[in-house]
Amino acid sequence: MLDAALNYLTAIFSFLVLLGTIHQIHRIRNRKKSGDISLVMCWICFFSYICWFLYVWRLNNYYLAFTQGGGVITVGSLIYHVIKYR
Repeated sequence: MLDAALNYLTAIFSFLVLLGTIHQIHRIRNRKKSGDISLVMCWICFFSYICWFLYVWRLNNYYLAFTQGGGVITVGSLIYHVIKYR
């Protein structure tokens, strides 16, 4: 029961983080500048998502691996846009 609740909450909050990241990408594209976003923090977030993805993949928890994999892709896109519009 607790594992199911944690899986559900993790998926919800991971989805909300992805929405925020997508919003940041959209703002960068519209304004054509990314000076207020820390590239170091983006890289830390990117490697954190990779580590979590690999961890839950090894546990065969594909439900969470899907959300963490989405985070890797989304934050990778954010890093691309931050570098492009610096």
